[in-house]
Amino acid sequence: PEEALLIFTDNGPGLGGFGAVWRDGWRMESSKAEGRGIGLRLANRWVKSWGGRLEAKTLRSGLWGKPKGTEVRMALPKV
Repeated sequence: PEEALLIFTDNGPGLGGFGAVWRDGWRMESSKAEGRGIGLRLANRWVKSWGGRLEAKTLRSGLWGKPKGTEVRMALPKV
């Protein structure tokens, strides 16, 4: 099936050790003073309800380099 792909990136600290568990509803750590760390969890739920998928990963400098941001890919079916 055809799909539209949106890619979002930032240059923050990445997902830390939580890259694989956010999908299961665990609380994400945040460097922000406010917030509950549920943004990706809710986005994943919404995207799935629309028939799409959401993937998130930490971007790194080289294979084992330090984190240089986060990439979130959202794929939605074309209508």
